Amino acid sequence: YDRFEKQCQANDLSLKQVYAAVEKWKSLFMQSDGEFAWFYQRMRLGLRSGSFLFIHAGLDNKTAADLYKKGIKHLNHQFRDELKHKPFSFYYGPLCNSIRTKYRDVDHPLTSHGTRYIRRAGISAVIHGHRNLHYGQRISLRKSVFNFECDTSVDSHTRSSEGLKGYGAGVTIIEPKGYILGISTDYSYAKLFKPDLTLAKLKKLEHKQIKDRQPKMKQNAKFVHESLQDQDSIKSLLKAISSGIGKGKVVLEDDDGVLTLKPEGLLHLKITASDDEDKSKINLRISWDNKKDIPANKVIKIK
Repeated sequence: YDRFEKQCQANDLSLKQVYAAVEKWKSLFMQSDGEFAWFYQRMRLGLRSGSFLFIHAGLDNKTAADLYKKGIKHLNHQFRDELKHKPFSFYYGPLCNSIRTKYRDVDHPLTSHGTRYIRRAGISAVIHGHRNLHYGQRISLRKSVFNFECDTSVDSHTRSSEGLKGYGAGVTIIEPKGYILGISTDYSYAKLFKPDLTLAKLKKLEHKQIKDRQPKMKQNAKFVHESLQDQDSIKSLLKAISSGIGKGKVVLEDDDGVLTLKPEGLLHLKITASDDEDKSKINLRISWDNKKDIPANKVIKIK
């Protein structure tokens, strides 16, 4: 609050003028007959075209997983619903991270775990902005996924604060014939991305993509998960584990890889619970013996 007032004073703006500007913005953007009301009415989080994903700022692990499991239509529907009915939880949640991320430590992370979901969803490149680039468009390889960063810093305020001179303009042309062209007033030449892939290179790349899609097995054969969850989330998790036990296969995955357990035969179940003033807890433990052959001299006692 103090910082905001100081910035207003530095720009010769009174709080009354700020309030008037907000009211003007509401009439232009928020009212149904406003000149730019169409902007929010048509706005969506992302667009998929072929193997390209267009999204404002980028992805994190959670959004990448939802993209793979539920699709872009679900994300757009969730985006409109949360923006309208849950603005505060939306702003601090992973979905809004796709609007504000700059892949900083303070943002929701995108790791190799998330990029596996991106590739499994059939996405080969992410087209986004929100990078304040000074020399036109840029290609980056983020956790082995192509990112075409198309923010050429065109608005006057950004150019002033970033020390860029002149008017900003830029266009990114994605040509179905197989190349991407980037033109910007901040770079003297047009940037052309036209990969020269022979048949042998294509087969090698396809083989690598198939290999990447296959989850790697964990090295230490251990899986540990700890988090804060609501009751519905815990219920869904226990239901998934129960379903896996019923099918004889429980798959657990984290950033280190995949651990597959195959419960069979008689399972040992241990439940302990406690309740005191500070904390209540339930411990659930399920175990089984992976050894199929029982030694002849081993005595089994049944209670």
